[in-house]
Amino acid sequence: MIEVAIGIVLNQKQEVCLSKRQKHQVYAGFWEFPGGKCLAHEAPYDALVRELYEEIGIKVQKAQLIDTIEHRYDHGAVRLHFYVVESYSGVVHSKEGQALCWVDKHDLDQYRLPEANEPIVAFLQNN
Repeated sequence: MIEVAIGIVLNQKQEVCLSKRQKHQVYAGFWEFPGGKCLAHEAPYDALVRELYEEIGIKVQKAQLIDTIEHRYDHGAVRLHFYVVESYSGVVHSKEGQALCWVDKHDLDQYRLPEANEPIVAFLQNN
């Protein structure tokens, strides 16, 4: 089981940050919420803080776990820890060459995201 920390990062307009998976990644071309794999013995919250700084240049000040979802893909099983990032410092920008965009939460279903994200998209659209 691969442990993954995912950040739901919102801007002042309450739009959600999405990151596009690159050509060398599984599900290349899909959009995703920023985040990444937990290192060995790394707590999901600590992985969230590290990954969001490495990927999009922000320092998480406060985040709330909203759900943990287990999902099996053809290439393996993941346990996704979804956090709403309630406050952060810095400006969201691409640090790894990936495309980023801000999306109204009601438009998330117009973007191709990995299927494990479907419950979170539904949650965001209903809240």
